Amino acid sequence: MPVCFDCSKMKKFAAIFFALSTLLAVSCKSATEDLPKIRVMSFNILQSKGEPEGHQWKDRKDGALAMFKDIAPDVACFQEARRTQCDDLAEAFPEYTQLRCAKDGVLKEGMEESLTEDHYKNGGQRNLIMFKTERFDLLDCGRYWFSETPDSSSLGWDGPTPKVTLWAKLMDKVANKEIFVFCTHFFPHGVECREQCVRMTVDKIGEIAGYEGIVFFCGDLNMDAEDPRLLPLDKYITRTSFSSPKIDRSPTFNGFNEDPSTWTRIDHIYYCHMAALEFKVVNDMEKYGVKFISDHFPVYADFEYFRPRKEQNYYNPSFESECVAKLDEWTPKDTVIKGSTQGFAIHGNDCVVIRDKGECDIFDMEKKAMIGHFKQPGDTSHNNNANFGTERFSDTSRYPLFYTSECRGLKRCFVKDLSLDDAPIVQMFDYYEDVYNGPMDWDLDRDNGFIYTYGGERFGRRWVRKFRLPKFSDSDSEGYVHLTKADVLDSLTIDDIGIAQGGIARGKYFYITSGAPPRKCYIMVVDLETHETIIKHDISYIGLEPEGVDLVGDYLYVVFHKSRRPRKSEIWRFNIKG
Repeated sequence: MPVCFDCSKMKKFAAIFFALSTLLAVSCKSATEDLPKIRVMSFNILQSKGEPEGHQWKDRKDGALAMFKDIAPDVACFQEARRTQCDDLAEAFPEYTQLRCAKDGVLKEGMEESLTEDHYKNGGQRNLIMFKTERFDLLDCGRYWFSETPDSSSLGWDGPTPKVTLWAKLMDKVANKEIFVFCTHFFPHGVECREQCVRMTVDKIGEIAGYEGIVFFCGDLNMDAEDPRLLPLDKYITRTSFSSPKIDRSPTFNGFNEDPSTWTRIDHIYYCHMAALEFKVVNDMEKYGVKFISDHFPVYADFEYFRPRKEQNYYNPSFESECVAKLDEWTPKDTVIKGSTQGFAIHGNDCVVIRDKGECDIFDMEKKAMIGHFKQPGDTSHNNNANFGTERFSDTSRYPLFYTSECRGLKRCFVKDLSLDDAPIVQMFDYYEDVYNGPMDWDLDRDNGFIYTYGGERFGRRWVRKFRLPKFSDSDSEGYVHLTKADVLDSLTIDDIGIAQGGIARGKYFYITSGAPPRKCYIMVVDLETHETIIKHDISYIGLEPEGVDLVGDYLYVVFHKSRRPRKSEIWRFNIKG
């Protein structure tokens, strides 16, 4: 009989997972030693007006300047900086170029707006970007307000005061790369205005930087790191406080209160198309001779560029494509479909689609009909990837063992005895001795008996670890196989992943899909011997989000879905042999 898994029993592994993910770090030689790193800082400096006694700018100035000199960011974003504070920073650090935008936007009489020259009438709050002049050239810059009239200073929705985002397009002369920097300040109060800040940010990043550009989005968002209202940002940019190999989870807002239990995490640095190395909260104020340099602590993050992709003499696949199934047409009209398609696998004429939160659909591809539809027991996870193995649970099993990825949370691999109406979990794998702060999937090479963990940052670097595929008989008394670093056969890094989707390995090659509209979508081929990404084939023309994959003969099959339309799913195949 299948092992019966009690989900509450599994919770004891949660403490192990979270402790290890916090304490353990991988000591790896940098894959991009020939490219420079970038340090980006965000700091709500608190305006120099109306501060509490003992915390006025004159009390904080020397400490703030000492902190900036010590951290020495390549790019810095400030919020609430009044003109006098900007001037103090400019005088102390002439090696930086400044861009300023006053939130009230009022100009001196007869003056035109220039973000490189402070022509604003009032000395009030400004968003300020500073960057090292020797390293960066300014290519373009601009600003927008969070309101229905974003081109001019205005109140937005139920927001109490104007809020602005200042942005810059820079050329990193050392790396010969263009980057975009956004310095922002979200509303501290209001309901609709704060939700609109998130929506506008997503739209504006796409409009200004494009979804393939290198972006740093920094600021005081006035929402805690766990606030669900920030989740839409995660589809396009990544939080360093969630995905870096080294993460400081300390609070960032102190309110000049000496009781740390009152502090919160509301200052953030997001990014995409870079590799995050570390996120740090600068909260050792005694080092700078003052108790607090602001009612916020500065935060900074270190990044490095991706290594250039090496073009190799692959066997020149044609990637000729065709749509082989529109699953809505194969699904009975009265069948209720919940969740987007995620994991996908093929066995004989049958294909299996696993949906977010655990719904399972099975189709006969020859008869073009649904033959199975049920909720998987014990698995309500994201199910981002799925593969068939070769071993069977019993002589009466319809399919070989079926492997699905939990992806989030404890990020386990569920091994199931799949049938047309059930998928009991009969075995589980976990691997916690590594830094997988972002999502993590499990990908099989069933022909050669290996399994790979594949995870990391949402938009950027992914780490791959190779293991021998455990047999069913390797399970302990509770049905687990706990993999450790001693079990790792090989390690590699994959750079410049948009949104990691499905994957499957076969011998020398690892096939993965990435991206989601409106970002570009790709099939990527990684050489597991040279550790190089050798193919990045654009499949954006399909217009849907790619998910799970499987290999059958000369074809890579990919299941696609349309966001928020669970019935809109299609299967395409691509010729990978030429």
